[in-house]
Amino acid sequence: MVKVYISPSTQDHNVGVGSYGTEEAEMNKIADVYCAGLQRHGIEFKRNSPSMELTQVADDSNAYHPDIHLAIHSNAGGGQGTEVWAYAAGTNSEKLANCLYKYVAALTPSPDRGVKFNNRLLEISDKVHATSAIVETAFHDNPADASFIQSHHMEIGEALVHGTCDYVGIAYKPLGQPEVTPPSPQTAPAPTPAPVADTEKEQLKARLADVTAKLTAAQAQAVSLQKQAADLQNQVTVASNRATSAKNALKDVGDWKALTRRVLGL
Repeated sequence: MVKVYISPSTQDHNVGVGSYGTEEAEMNKIADVYCAGLQRHGIEFKRNSPSMELTQVADDSNAYHPDIHLAIHSNAGGGQGTEVWAYAAGTNSEKLANCLYKYVAALTPSPDRGVKFNNRLLEISDKVHATSAIVETAFHDNPADASFIQSHHMEIGEALVHGTCDYVGIAYKPLGQPEVTPPSPQTAPAPTPAPVADTEKEQLKARLADVTAKLTAAQAQAVSLQKQAADLQNQVTVASNRATSAKNALKDVGDWKALTRRVLGL
């Protein structure tokens, strides 16, 4: 299963123009939509905590072992439009960045800034092990961009979902599209066993009777052999007793002859 680590901005000190509020608050609203979209597509995810420092975010991401690490930010500095940062050209990071940029840039009301590279930015550096990208949705110090972000949380979040699906090769399902449950495969009923012919039944009965008779005869023979063995054992015992008696008798005769010789002085 595909796993994504989601890292909305933790920069609560970055305040936008007008009623924008903080970058952290606005990006977490977009992350809420993104999480719901990933779940809709069966993609596993984990999300950072607003209280984390960037180094903690990197460590938490690495411990999760995701396929994708996505940082969601708004920009500042007087510009306009969206840009996406990747590790370097020709990498999976660039491929991911292009997939995301395609859909977010299509939403913004102002000219956009493209995919850029800078592997010194922590969340797309070697300190993050997963394929990573940083999405700068638009400029929160530009009134038009800030207003766009505030009023398009749902659209931006879904654009990120769409780009993620493209990158991992999953068909994107638009929000609100009814789930289509594929029909269950029809299982053919098991064939009814053909009836056994009467003649075959009789043959089976005859074979069973024959086996039963042979088993009974074998059991009877075993009993007979056991009886013969017992009789032989008894005969051996009787013969042994007789031999012992004869031996004792011979000894008595020898003793009697010796006594007679002594009496007669022989």
